[in-house]
Amino acid sequence: MKKDIREQVLIRDFYTCQRCKATPGPQHLQIAHRIANTVEALDMLEKIFPDRSRRWLQDNILDHPLNLATTCSLSCNSSFNILKKPEAVAVVIDKIMSELSGTNKL
Repeated sequence: MKKDIREQVLIRDFYTCQRCKATPGPQHLQIAHRIANTVEALDMLEKIFPDRSRRWLQDNILDHPLNLATTCSLSCNSSFNILKKPEAVAVVIDKIMSELSGTNKL
């Protein structure tokens, strides 16, 4: 994930864990992926977007701010993983694609 994306998410979330609302300071915060940043997720996304490269999927879907949330710990981080919830994944992808189409990044 690019440093500017991380900072954008921290600012958007007011440097606060989006699960438990802790504010341990920026150096102790993590960025969680709703659609997990895994090979399994990339494989799934390649099936949805067969014309897109893995790099594009990583940069534009997995590391998109709408797929990210500020967390304070691994337990809070892992609670955001929606990879096994197809309906939730579809909602996040729809929101991201809608935003991308509005900014001509497609």
